[in-house]
Amino acid sequence: MSNEYEKYCPDLTTPPGCPDIFPRPPKPPRPPKKLKRPISDEICGNISQSCNGEPVEYWRSISIENLPSGTVSVVNKSDCTMIVNADLDGDGIADINLFIITENGQTKSATLDSISNLEIICEGDGAEKCTGTYCISLHYERFC
Repeated sequence: MSNEYEKYCPDLTTPPGCPDIFPRPPKPPRPPKKLKRPISDEICGNISQSCNGEPVEYWRSISIENLPSGTVSVVNKSDCTMIVNADLDGDGIADINLFIITENGQTKSATLDSISNLEIICEGDGAEKCTGTYCISLHYERFC
């Protein structure tokens, strides 16, 4: 049976020195790259602190390679003055003043290219309580 097979099915390998008339098998495909997907998060919370001029951190990012962009909104629900600061470069120091809110019931917002921390300082009568709300809408990319 072997001779009969060879008679009708010649050896398909190319003899040495002869050009290859059969196409080579294709290279295996590369593994797919990890894709980055856009992610949006909304972080909201209540503000409650003394009106004593001391900063209170309300949000910060931890171990994020590329800092997210986002919009910060703060509502003052007290008679204290709110000073809203943020860290934009990831060094842990909220050294950029975003805005100051002086009126009870007033809302202010700011959109930023990058943000890694949000802190609020309340000034007024130290015995008063500073209250309000904040929301941060974050946008960043994550590997899937």
